[in-house]
Amino acid sequence: LEPAVPNTRFEIGLVDATQLSELEWAVSEQMAETAAKLIKTGAGLVVCQWGVDGVILEALTQENVMVLPWVSGDDLERISMALGAPIVPREELISESSCRVASKLCCTPLPEDGGVGVTFEGEQSRVCTLLVTGGDETNASSLERILHDGLGCAASLQQDPRLVPGGGAPEAEAVRALTAESDSGILAMVLEEYAVAIGTIPSTLAENAGRCGPEVLEELLSQHNDPRIGVCRTGELQDMVHAGVVDSLAARCGVLTAATEMANAIVKIDEIVLIGQQNNDDETVTS
Repeated sequence: LEPAVPNTRFEIGLVDATQLSELEWAVSEQMAETAAKLIKTGAGLVVCQWGVDGVILEALTQENVMVLPWVSGDDLERISMALGAPIVPREELISESSCRVASKLCCTPLPEDGGVGVTFEGEQSRVCTLLVTGGDETNASSLERILHDGLGCAASLQQDPRLVPGGGAPEAEAVRALTAESDSGILAMVLEEYAVAIGTIPSTLAENAGRCGPEVLEELLSQHNDPRIGVCRTGELQDMVHAGVVDSLAARCGVLTAATEMANAIVKIDEIVLIGQQNNDDETVTS
């Protein structure tokens, strides 16, 4: 809610006081039109991510409209989710349809920095706030991460409720399927290396439990007639479904897909670098 400034470099040349007055009048008229749009919507509070021009602030104050400027982008998104109100990116889109009703709005003084905290509650809000506390900042951050992971898992299950055994059991089954391929040549080498890469997941789980990763992986593959066998937290092999250790199928597929795409991107970069070196060598020989 400030005068628009182009992103490119610009220059305005003023030669007398009349031109300066005309420029100030044009800017004031633009800000007055924006203030009139806001007042026309019937809003009692305007939340803005950036600053608010003095003309707009004065016009809104005269109409008893509160203004909350310099709200961070994250807080603005939280307010939008709590009230169900869309974020208006440009003043041309200001309208009554972009307003929502808050069932509760209260201000709380913050003695630490002398500021004021504003609390919003919507009439049909589907957002809640969880207060996470800990003995110190490290414990609180760890609890926040655990809570975030749990909510992410719940959201993933809402989209795809299918589950697979945990403890590296799906990866071990994938290793068996890849090594069972009878192809020869370059494809066989690719599948073999891909199987080795996937096998590092159960191997790492075993190492984290204090066991020898390659030995546990070999033992796991030998016992994997049952696809539910995986590595438990003690490093021993166990039926993961019976132990209650399961993963979201969508999450496991997403991990393998992202890792494969990253590996492909690295290989392509290596090929480009190799081609560039060969071209340089050819130019050197020609010279």
